Amino acid sequence: MTLRRATEATKTPEAPSNNGTIDSADTAGKVPETRPGVVMCESDAYLVTEAGEEKIMEDVAALAFDGEIIVLTSLLGDEMRLDARLAEIAFLDHKIVLEPRTR
Repeated sequence: MTLRRATEATKTPEAPSNNGTIDSADTAGKVPETRPGVVMCESDAYLVTEAGEEKIMEDVAALAFDGEIIVLTSLLGDEMRLDARLAEIAFLDHKIVLEPRTR
């Protein structure tokens, strides 16, 4: 399976001319890519409160479920377990929104 941007869907994929390496002269001020066309970005997690959305974790690298518990893991390996429900994931905004579970 090949991942491509929607605007590139009709183009023929091209192999990188630099054998997969990144030339530092070509990357000044750019975010490093893991593969051509795919940028690695983590999300921030927010919990809905009475005051609005409160950021509870930055650089979320994984979201898992342990029964009804949501387990967030940061890029550095920090883990947070919440009795919450997943309200929204905004992939383009790199945002995960959770709501407290009401009992």
